[in-house]
Amino acid sequence: MGRTVKRSRDTSENIDGKDLRKALHDRDAVAVVLYTTRSPDPRANDIWPDRRSAAKLPARYTLLDTNAATGHASRSKRRPAKKSSKDTAGSSKTQTEQHEQFQHTDNGRPEWRLPVEMVELIAQYLNRDDIKSLRLVSRELNCFVSQVIFQTVVVPFNTEIYGMLGPLPKPDVKGKGRATIKNPDYSWKNASGDELYNGHGLDVFRGFGKYILRFGMSFEVDEETLAMPPVKTLTEKKTSFWGHYDWPFEDYRRFDAVAGLETAADETPRMKVAFSELTKIKELALSVDSGLGWLNGPDKSIKARVLQRPPQVFGSSKAIPDRRAQAQDALWTLIEHCHQKAGSDITTAILYRFNGQRPLPELNEAAMIANEQPDTPYLDLRLILEAAPHDTSHVQMPKSADDLEALAHLSTPQPTCGTGVLFSAPMNPEEAGQIAGPIIPAFLTKAQKEWLLETEWAQRAFLSSYMLSVIDNPTTFKSVHTLNIARLSDNYISALSRADFWDALPNLTEVTLMVLPTWRTVRKDEAGFVHTCDKDPTRAMMRLCELLGQHVAPRSRIRVLTIGCATGGEHAEGLYARNRLIFPAPIWATDIGTDAATLASNDLNQMSSALLHFPYVERLSLKNCWLTPHALRAFVQIHDSYRLKHLVLNSVSLTAILRRQAHPNQPGQPGAVANQVMGQALAAGALWNAPINGVGQAAQLAHMPIVNQQQFLQLYITTLQVQLHQLQANAMNAAQQNQIIALQNQLHQQSQTLQNPNNLPQHGQAQAQAQPPMQQQQQAQPQFQLNAVTNLASQVQHIHLQVNAGIAQALLANIPANNPSSVNCRSALKSRPREGSWMNIIDVISPGTNLSDFGSDHSQADSERSTSLQSVEFVSCGYAKLPHTAVDQSAIEFRRGQLVANLRNPMLSKRINLLSNAMLNAKWIALAEIVQDVDPSELAALDAGWHLKTGWEDAKAANAALFDGVMPGGTGRFSGVIRRSDRVVDAASAS
Repeated sequence: MGRTVKRSRDTSENIDGKDLRKALHDRDAVAVVLYTTRSPDPRANDIWPDRRSAAKLPARYTLLDTNAATGHASRSKRRPAKKSSKDTAGSSKTQTEQHEQFQHTDNGRPEWRLPVEMVELIAQYLNRDDIKSLRLVSRELNCFVSQVIFQTVVVPFNTEIYGMLGPLPKPDVKGKGRATIKNPDYSWKNASGDELYNGHGLDVFRGFGKYILRFGMSFEVDEETLAMPPVKTLTEKKTSFWGHYDWPFEDYRRFDAVAGLETAADETPRMKVAFSELTKIKELALSVDSGLGWLNGPDKSIKARVLQRPPQVFGSSKAIPDRRAQAQDALWTLIEHCHQKAGSDITTAILYRFNGQRPLPELNEAAMIANEQPDTPYLDLRLILEAAPHDTSHVQMPKSADDLEALAHLSTPQPTCGTGVLFSAPMNPEEAGQIAGPIIPAFLTKAQKEWLLETEWAQRAFLSSYMLSVIDNPTTFKSVHTLNIARLSDNYISALSRADFWDALPNLTEVTLMVLPTWRTVRKDEAGFVHTCDKDPTRAMMRLCELLGQHVAPRSRIRVLTIGCATGGEHAEGLYARNRLIFPAPIWATDIGTDAATLASNDLNQMSSALLHFPYVERLSLKNCWLTPHALRAFVQIHDSYRLKHLVLNSVSLTAILRRQAHPNQPGQPGAVANQVMGQALAAGALWNAPINGVGQAAQLAHMPIVNQQQFLQLYITTLQVQLHQLQANAMNAAQQNQIIALQNQLHQQSQTLQNPNNLPQHGQAQAQAQPPMQQQQQAQPQFQLNAVTNLASQVQHIHLQVNAGIAQALLANIPANNPSSVNCRSALKSRPREGSWMNIIDVISPGTNLSDFGSDHSQADSERSTSLQSVEFVSCGYAKLPHTAVDQSAIEFRRGQLVANLRNPMLSKRINLLSNAMLNAKWIALAEIVQDVDPSELAALDAGWHLKTGWEDAKAANAALFDGVMPGGTGRFSGVIRRSDRVVDAASAS
């Protein structure tokens, strides 16, 4: 592997201008840029893009035009004039003299003498980077602007944090010290005295603590960090009588950087002193990601890679994007323009890179420089790291998730710094290299596993110090009214389960708890080897429920509560994450993982006893989760007698009413047996999409025992029966319905024949007359029935294609049945709603209008209901299914249930198959997927009755879903607010 990668890199290093142009044309390159990494400047102001940290310093790029004319004239036109060394020296000298002259100016910049309020208003029209620059203009502006920029501070935890809090200088009591010009109370230099600036080296706490109103800390392991773990020294120098040699360490060797973090985290007294400087703090935030959750790895669209934003800690970010975000937008606009000009589909494009190119002036591709260049030509180093190598012919596709050798080859080495070419090109569905990258979620490298393990140790130490520092500063945090746990890995939830921590925040009124489920555990064995094991991520919600029930719900001062999951759902990115990985709502008082009967219960009284009670919460928000219809109904019902006034359902999905799907021939089975049978049927369902080959199947059956042959055929028939049942619900006309009924009857006859071997038809017996009687019974029946079932399977496949084709044509033609506006709203509101539908549930839980106000005889609303609920807000709500459970969900899988898969770009479908073995296992029972196909009549009724609008207002965010192989965001989802004041009071207003 090592030799192969090196050979690929050497090839790119020897490419000259002509070969590069040819190579780009061979790869169908569309948008091409030449990037150059830079060295950090210790004297930079640390405002993007002039960062002092090499890891945060962006690369600079130049747009190339592969269709530009070649030749000397063209090159001379585009090549910039070279400056002589004398001119350069003179220019540098002039800049230095000007700088020194400015430093020695007595008056300095003129004072603005503006009111602080005026400066704050000006700052509202600037992004954060411009505000930082404004601070450097003068001491006057520094004083004014600091009150604005330091109102909200998020400090990433690292070894620099205690460098911010250097010791105070000793007072010169005797006056013998050297006279110096007085400096401000803060210092721009590290307390350690290092000349190289290595972070936020200013005394944030002591110098600006008096300005901080919202303070947050983050300690996160993102994919960018995990992709580049530092090199660990594995041997130590030994000296003996024969000389010097290297020898492995006797004990487990730590990463120096992570060991330093853990040491810093153990400095609880220093964190306590730092927190004591936050004298005006009102809001506290925390974000801790262990890196053990869902990893996208190569499953990212080109848009997600270019426009990647950091996670938010204090909710919505500033309305004006910062410089980094503006540069990302400019790069994405450039790529979009190139693809539009070339007529190439950008949704299937992938970023590739050529490594090791020589500097721009030394290459002939200077003739390829585009005439127009962007104003902010900077890109993140992450884009270079995640781009696929241009030569991936040596990469082999893993045959399964257990093919460790092939998975290891997908993990690409870190590219060398310097100059290279980054370009976008259409994906090749047969190329395994497109899923190669620095992180393969199903196969982490040894260094990545050890990095996760040691980071977990450091994070636990950090959380312990954090909790103790809050507890030991009761005076400082007594005015805190908001606690925002923006992102917290579920393996750290126990750190919050401390009564003294919650007691240290006596005036807390608003709490946000968003959990990050973990998908694996990491541990070190006795021999020092680190291993990872998969785990059920849905257990995270149970840990959150325990925390809510023990420490949040009983506190009478907490009146605003937001809870949910910080990953997955309709805003996630990736083919395997978008509209998937939806977790159950954290409102359960019992473990639904072990008590599935409660989850599927339709008894409201039983359901009420299994749910959490929040007697003091007045505003409750559920985010990014799913609920059963009876659970939502029971939850609202039990809170009618409490203080709940506002319920917000943000990206909440309803499932179908969970009813066990029994085996056709064995009704009334226990749940475990029913699940086992359904699992076997789903396994046999893989034959549905496979080519039908009777000879091959007969050869396989010949080597099976008779009992296994019968079970196989029975499962095959059962699978076809289930498929026909789904097709019958989606059939477009009576002819298709008749064909489906006929096939169902024939399959039923085959099932009866299989159970009664004596009923084998005469022509089937005649084929086996030449064989002994026992062999006739053993061989003739499976061979005959396999041929018959294979023939029926072909017919089922044919009708399957007809139904799907009709569905797709109906959508593309925009027939009236697909348009909610064409539905008779009055008849929809008066018709009987489906049990468990949103229309049915809203009718019951609405504090205002219900179906009875529209003359419906099917309303289930309680006219005598007494509730404190004043409003229910819906933000992109809809339906979700549980694809890995044996329950009947046909109620929410409407006629266009397969529409998303049918209309998905075939290239993306092939990419899904390519990624299957490289991704984490997501087939957990309690994980749901969004259903985007909703009955138009229900959407029309929701709009007409409660003004709940379909879709998203943000068109850009909605179109981003197309890159992940699903329909636009907001499809089949609705938003709006139902208020008590909306109640219709008379028949005239009802009409």
